Amino acid sequence: MVRTFGSLLLVGCALVGAFPAAARDATLRISTFGTSLTANGGWQAPLAEAIGTCLRQPVEITNDGLAGAASDWGVAAVDAVAATRPDIVFLEFAVNDAALNKWIGVDESVGNMRAIVAAFRRRNPDILVYLMTMNPVSGRRSWARPFRDRYEDAHRRLAEEIGARYIDHRPGWEAMGADALYLAIVDGAHPTPGSATAVIVPNVMKRLVDDGVLPCATDRDR
Repeated sequence: MVRTFGSLLLVGCALVGAFPAAARDATLRISTFGTSLTANGGWQAPLAEAIGTCLRQPVEITNDGLAGAASDWGVAAVDAVAATRPDIVFLEFAVNDAALNKWIGVDESVGNMRAIVAAFRRRNPDILVYLMTMNPVSGRRSWARPFRDRYEDAHRRLAEEIGARYIDHRPGWEAMGADALYLAIVDGAHPTPGSATAVIVPNVMKRLVDDGVLPCATDRDR
C-alpha cells in the first residue's frame, strides 16, 4: 500500500516546495495530536514514509494522541508537545468532545481548540496547523454523539477564522460503501490500521500537495 502511495505521488506532484531550501536537509517534524483515532490509528508510519518519499528528506512523525482524550486534555497536554517545535501538526478532538459523557459544549470545544493552536504557534510561529474530521462512528458510539456534526462544523469554521487548515476525511470513508465500511470499522468507531492508512494517508498527501506544502518531483525531474 505504501509503495502505491509513493508511486502515485511521484507521478502527480510538480510543485515548488513551501519549505526553504536550507531546511530541506533537516528532519521535518510532524505531531499528530488527538484521540484514539490518532493514538491507535496506525497511519503515522505510512504517512511518514509517503512524505519522505515526496520530500526526499528525513521525516519524523510523533504520535501524541491519547485514547479517550478530549480537547480539555489537549489543552493540559499541549505545552509539552509544542515544546518539541513540530513543523506541522494534525489535530482532531471533535469525536470525543461530542460524546455526551464528556460534558464539553460546542463553544467550550472551540475555545479549547483555539487555545491548543495558540500554544503551538507560540512555540513555532511558522507551524502549519491542520484540524481534521475523522471517520464516521456507528451503533452505540454514534448514539452517544448525537450532535457530532455541530462540533466538526464548528472546528472547520474555527480553522477558517484563525488561518489554520482543515481536512475532512469523511468523504473517503463514505466512498467505501456500507459493507466495506462495516468491515473497516467493526467496533463502530476505530478503523483497522490498514483501512485508516488507506483513507487518511492519500487524503493528507493530496492536501499537502494541493496546498503547496510538499516540493514533490515528477519522474521526469529525477
